[in-house]
Amino acid sequence: MQGYQIGGYLRNAQNSLNIVNNYTYLWPTLMILDMNSLPDKELINLQSGYIKENVWTECGGNTYHYLSQHPNLKIKRFNILGINIIPSLLNSTFKFLNIPYYTVGQSKKLDLLRRLGFTEIESAFIITGIPNIQYIADNNFIHYMSNLINSSSANLEAYKHNIFKDYLQKY
Repeated sequence: MQGYQIGGYLRNAQNSLNIVNNYTYLWPTLMILDMNSLPDKELINLQSGYIKENVWTECGGNTYHYLSQHPNLKIKRFNILGINIIPSLLNSTFKFLNIPYYTVGQSKKLDLLRRLGFTEIESAFIITGIPNIQYIADNNFIHYMSNLINSSSANLEAYKHNIFKDYLQKY
């Protein structure tokens, strides 16, 4: 992060008709801030809500104002890649993130995983089919997305936890 003040995934807000616009903000799934070099740190606001009339944002949306007030910040943009995605388990907000993703079936292709830069251990973990995970910043970070959307998904969450625990022991 040397030379940067902020690192994170920048996304655009959507209006009430779900039309994406150019109101860019930091999505705080993974956000790195160089607190020693940021001006007006007290103005950073991670709340969700409306930032303009009919422009709603989720968590982190109010960073739009901070970024607008400080256009010369040095920002390292992170990429995000969804792996083993089960679209029916994603909430509506996620569907508008425009994050590239591969479904469970697609993620089992070893040649694809190699092209995406995954190691042998990472590929073995992905091929288990653990659902709805994201790799961030060139596969250096994992966003372990919760799937608890209803009580019947608790078994899926326990299954996912056990696979992830095994992966961490191998890594």
